[in-house]
Amino acid sequence: MNALRIGVALSALAFIGPAFAQEDQAPVDLNTYFKLLPEMQQISEKSVESIRTLNRLMKALEQSVKDDEAAGLRAQIRPVLLEHRSLKERMIALVDQILKAPAPARSNLEALRKLHSTTLHDVSWNNIIFKYVVRDLTQALGIPIHLNGRVTIRHQVDVQFPQVTALAALDMICTNFELKWIIYNGEIHIAKKINPNEDRFIEWEKAHGQVDWIGEDEAKTYEDLPVEKAKRLLEKLEGMDLPLLRQRLTKLYVLEGESKRHEVRLAEMKAVEHSMTMFGIE
Repeated sequence: MNALRIGVALSALAFIGPAFAQEDQAPVDLNTYFKLLPEMQQISEKSVESIRTLNRLMKALEQSVKDDEAAGLRAQIRPVLLEHRSLKERMIALVDQILKAPAPARSNLEALRKLHSTTLHDVSWNNIIFKYVVRDLTQALGIPIHLNGRVTIRHQVDVQFPQVTALAALDMICTNFELKWIIYNGEIHIAKKINPNEDRFIEWEKAHGQVDWIGEDEAKTYEDLPVEKAKRLLEKLEGMDLPLLRQRLTKLYVLEGESKRHEVRLAEMKAVEHSMTMFGIE
């Protein structure tokens, strides 16, 4: 399921989304993707395992009553967190290769310093649409600001300041619209504070109560579960968002078809290139 795997791998950059006033990007480098796919699969599997380990350790830490026991658990948690972070950084580096991401124009630290040191004077955004506020900040900073596709760009901003730092202005508009920002590759990225998966988890738990997601994921089958837990798992299945599931399956079906067509097209191009080389055609 190559299409499914690229969906998992590219989710490492799902936060970034389309850029504000950015030119079209180069297409995905499929040759590089197929070359890096095995490593990306390994990273995905290791990431899931590290999340499960962190979940167990954090639960134990919450229940610990002795200081020495808590200190020992924290000592175990730290290397797992560091390893998980390194896995994510490696996945992003691989995806950058697939997307042919250009080298950053500045470091993350330089971008952060620019946010701190830039002062905006006589700010007057009187019911200005959010995307134009982002444009003003981009021009003042000289740093691109990228908006995730889920960010509503037509919200209106109504604030006035005789003087404010770019950092304070960015924090303010993000807080007002339940957004968050990060600096990546020397540029600023804005996204919704709660992502779609978190949103669905919250809605499901509101309706059904809190669930040990990691525990249920590790159980995998019903055979060895107590009757009450097996019943809860069945209720979870019956409560699934079926329209969303159908939509996701359709996307995977289309993506799988596109992937196969790309493979055929690549094979055709290689055959043509080989023929041209044989006949001395440049």
